[in-house]
Amino acid sequence: MAWIDRTNHKVGDLVCIQDDKAAQILCRCKCGRENLYPRTIFKSTYRGPTACKYCRAHPCEICSEPVFKTNSFTCSDACKKERNNRKEKQRYQMVKGTVDFKVTRQEYLSSLKLRLEADPEFRSFFLERHRENLKKNRIKLSEDPEKLEQYRKKQRERERQRLVEIRADDAQWDEYKAKQREWYHSLSYEDYLRLFKDGKSPLDEVTLRLIGGELI
Repeated sequence: MAWIDRTNHKVGDLVCIQDDKAAQILCRCKCGRENLYPRTIFKSTYRGPTACKYCRAHPCEICSEPVFKTNSFTCSDACKKERNNRKEKQRYQMVKGTVDFKVTRQEYLSSLKLRLEADPEFRSFFLERHRENLKKNRIKLSEDPEKLEQYRKKQRERERQRLVEIRADDAQWDEYKAKQREWYHSLSYEDYLRLFKDGKSPLDEVTLRLIGGELI
């Protein structure tokens, strides 16, 4: 078959700008990007791309950077993780008020409590991971004062509601007060000063001497 010069021939969004009789020819996309493509691109049986990868790409759902994989919604693992987190938050908002979700969550919390009581090693691991997650969350919140205030407001409201429920049950209220007393008496001298002395609840000299170990 005689060779056909494909220079200036167009297919899809590509225009051949150089044909050296090789298996690949140089084409320019409508966006201006140049690249090599197989000569078979001009055959009717060709089923490959007829535009550069940037023109075929779609924007990332998170950062809007080009995504070259047709079966992916994001451009990177970080964006994929963020997308999954957003989807999970949306799903949670949809199901959190349903009866099935509340029952399932209560069963999970009950089983988790039993395992924490029965397995000290798992309890230690669980609490350490929980502390790390709290620390990361606090650092992230501290970078956004508005979100930090919203978080604190929700925490205060949640705590007020929890105390209302506890006070409604005499047994729970007695248990709660006992735990608070135990925590209070477990504080060190430095903890007392940090929590109560600094502009919150001034301590008298006798109390300061007592928690400092001067009075037995």
